[in-house]
Amino acid sequence: MIMKAGEIPTEKPNLLVPEDEYWKGVRTSFGWNMFSPDIKVIWEVNIFDDGNVRMERVPNTWIIYGEWKDKVALLNTTNPNTRIPSISMWKIKQKITNF
Repeated sequence: MIMKAGEIPTEKPNLLVPEDEYWKGVRTSFGWNMFSPDIKVIWEVNIFDDGNVRMERVPNTWIIYGEWKDKVALLNTTNPNTRIPSISMWKIKQKITNF
């Protein structure tokens, strides 16, 4: 997408979250749907288990950047280098925001 100075974008830019080779392979093998995260839709994790317990120490505000079946990939809104690459959707809930 090429824009002129001061022009307002009419389409959402495609800003995929970079991942390491392992997770790129998982996404390709299983057919994950990866997309630019919607920063206006914030999620909270209700249940930190299955290797995600350490994530309880970071602010509990996340955005979704991928999905597959009943799983999602989360990016922390405070520290984008902090991710939960796979968590069941039933373990999170949408946080009410005032955007």
